[in-house]
Formats: sequence, C-alpha cells, structure tokens
Amino acid sequence: MAFSKIARLERTLGAATRFLEEMRAEIERAAVGGETVPPRLRCVHERPGHATPEYRTLAIPVPDGLAGASPEVLSAAIARFAAQKVPSVLLLAMDLTLDSEDGPAPVLVSEARDAVGSRLFWMQPYRVEGGRVVWDEPVEGEWRDPGEEEMILDAAFRALPPRPAKRAGRRPRKGARAGLDPLADVLGIPPTTRSLGITSAEVRRDPGGVEAPGRTAGQE
Repeated sequence: MAFSKIARLERTLGAATRFLEEMRAEIERAAVGGETVPPRLRCVHERPGHATPEYRTLAIPVPDGLAGASPEVLSAAIARFAAQKVPSVLLLAMDLTLDSEDGPAPVLVSEARDAVGSRLFWMQPYRVEGGRVVWDEPVEGEWRDPGEEEMILDAAFRALPPRPAKRAGRRPRKGARAGLDPLADVLGIPPTTRSLGITSAEVRRDPGGVEAPGRTAGQE
C-alpha cells in the first residue's frame, strides 16, 4: 500500500503516539515496585495486498555487560536486526536516567523513523513520588524533527538491503522459533539469559490503524 509522504508522516506520528502511551503505562506500573522498564522496539510491516499492517514489539535485553553502553552499540544492533526483514516503521522507547542540575533524573525518550524519511523525537522527564509517576512537560512540548541530530534508529534505514527471495521448501534454522529473539542474537545475549524472561515479543495486526491487544507469536 503506497502513501504520500504527508500521509506516511501522519500514520507514523499516530503509531508513535500510541506506542508512547503504552510505554508510559508500563513505566507507571513498574514504578509501584521500584522497577525500571527495558527499552522497547516496535517494528511495523505494511504488507502489499493487506489493509492492516503487522507489527512486532520487543523488549530489548540489557544485561550488565551492556548497561551504559554507547547509543552506537544499540543503533548498530537494531540496524542488523531490521535488515532481516525490512520495516515500514521503527519505533523505540527508552526509560533512561540522565544527569540534570539536581542530579540523576529519569526521563522517557522515544524515537520514530519510517522508510520514507520521517523522523520524530520525544523526551519527557518524570518523577516518582510515593510510588506514583508524575510526568513533567516534554522537552519542546511535543514530537519534533531532530534535524541534524543523529537518532538511534537512523542507521536502520541508511542502507536497507533488498529482500532475499524465499526458496521453496526452505526450513527454518534450528532454534528459529517464537520466543528466541533475533535481536538478542544480534546483541549476543546467551539463551540462558533469555530464558529468565528478559525478552518478550508480540506479533499483532493493526485493525484499521488502531493497535488492539494481540497475541504472542506462539499463540498465532
């Protein structure tokens, strides 16, 4: 399904806003137990001949060895992951702790990028008071175009390879089943770590542009 650049931007903005609301809700739930939420990546694939897109949401595993690593490490890993199946849209949300005038402070950072070049960035500080999240105003008040600033998701769209032709009768490689996260493969996370529930994945179909609760890949 082809869209004009403006229509594509509107769809990307809508998907990014819904994704952001989901991440906010996750942060609010986690705050009750004093926990943090791992970064989330959503891949949206618009399939020719289908009116509704398919999307997959991944909780990115961040073991001790990668905690505090530079954004370039995550950017390169997402780019390699995206090359396996070229996305129409990528969405990323991260619950981070950044330095401020008053010391380290939590902040929700989100990015959105699509195949036609739309680029959106969001940053919103928040505070946890008595186990409840209090959201401050987002930096610059809304989603913005980051301009010349490099985003983590940019590398995934810089040089997308052509999709490989499927071979008849080709079997999935050993271990390539629902529950084994290919992004974890790219990041070098061992299977024993994944079995602890650090990763999660969902495959959903978006009915009419509204993301409805979906089933896990193993339930499809």
